[in-house]
Amino acid sequence: MSPRDASDTDVLILGASFLGVELVRELVRRKGRRALRFTVIDRLSRHPYVPLCHELLTGRLTREEATLDTAAFVTSHGGQYVEDEIVALEPSTRTVTLASGRTIVGRTIVIALGSVVSSPPARTSVSRASTVHLRGLKAGEDVEAVA
Repeated sequence: MSPRDASDTDVLILGASFLGVELVRELVRRKGRRALRFTVIDRLSRHPYVPLCHELLTGRLTREEATLDTAAFVTSHGGQYVEDEIVALEPSTRTVTLASGRTIVGRTIVIALGSVVSSPPARTSVSRASTVHLRGLKAGEDVEAVA
């Protein structure tokens, strides 16, 4: 955490998904109109860049090369990055509680928590056993499990 505390921020972004990162980029791009304080909260400081999973699978890139240092990106653009788990959101007070016990209040809260890849539910024409071989590729460890 930098010297300025993120406990009071204009834009509180929950999650460093593609939406969260793109919002940071837009806030910085539009900074000339109005300086906004923004904070991103995510449980990870680094994230796999999903569109490059095929490059990992073919061995063209290493896991490190296909990973975005999200915390560094956010802080290099003037934002605060909090690596923690979100355990509660109270919309009426615009307050987020973190696993560490810390609370952060945002004037505006954006929920950008991303997604979880999962196999589709078994259909009557597809046996449950065959769905074990279906995999979603979203992160380096997913690719390594296939290779």
